[in-house]
Amino acid sequence: SDVLGGSSPPIINWPAVMFWMVALGGPWLIYKAISQMVRSVEEKRKWATGTGAHYTAQALYDFQAANDQELSFMNGEILRVAPKEEQPRVRGWLLARLSGTENGTRYG
Repeated sequence: SDVLGGSSPPIINWPAVMFWMVALGGPWLIYKAISQMVRSVEEKRKWATGTGAHYTAQALYDFQAANDQELSFMNGEILRVAPKEEQPRVRGWLLARLSGTENGTRYG
């Protein structure tokens, strides 16, 4: 109580308040940022499951992959092709997946 008999306002320990804001808020902000990145990646990969925007193509020729980054397919097989904005900037190649299989997504 002060000299006049009233009560004094509470003293706020600002360094402690700031510490707890950083200690609790920092991890929360990191969690939110990582969650957003994961959702973004999942959204970009929806074409591979056929739930997102994608193209379908039918192979006209057989193609035998030369390495594990390429996709082998046979004449007549249906391919699920990633949308334009997800395509790599490599001339002559497309990002695709065999439709109806869990075979990995590869270039072909």
